[in-house]
Amino acid sequence: MSLTLLATMISCKLLHVDLVKVDVKREVARVIGYTTLAYLYIKLWDWAATSYYSHAPGTASALQRLQATTPYTTTFWGIEIILAGIVPAVILLYQPLRRNDRALMAALGLICLGVVVNRWNVTLSGLVAPPDWSPGVLGDVVAASYFPTVTEILVAVGIVAYALLGFTLGVRYLPLYNHRHKPS
Repeated sequence: MSLTLLATMISCKLLHVDLVKVDVKREVARVIGYTTLAYLYIKLWDWAATSYYSHAPGTASALQRLQATTPYTTTFWGIEIILAGIVPAVILLYQPLRRNDRALMAALGLICLGVVVNRWNVTLSGLVAPPDWSPGVLGDVVAASYFPTVTEILVAVGIVAYALLGFTLGVRYLPLYNHRHKPS
């Protein structure tokens, strides 16, 4: 929902046309704010279950390995929870900030950043601290380190650019919106 609303708002700014009514945009933003709070609640319990309540030696060993060899803790708490969770939730749920298009777009962009950081953390933790039952695990030794190559980064950027191109062409040439409002 965040990416869709953000892309719609960017399209509105670039085309100098209001494609969605202001009250609908603000209501969707409010729903995204509550959804973000629900996500944060689930992430808190997920963190508690894996780090605080878990007494499995394999889990404790994996978390220690992650914290010793990666910026996992910093990216999880600093970026994913605070910057991409709490800050956007405050912006989206506090009405004066929600009425400001720049603040709204920043909040939506931060949520999208949080999704990327979440996927990065999941992938990183799977590479650095695989489950003990996984074939090829070398005990407590990190088998290999990984950083995406330039080609992999460019492919990912190309996929996102291709999707944005499709969205842009769809907004411009398909009758997605029955009526267009002049910007107020």
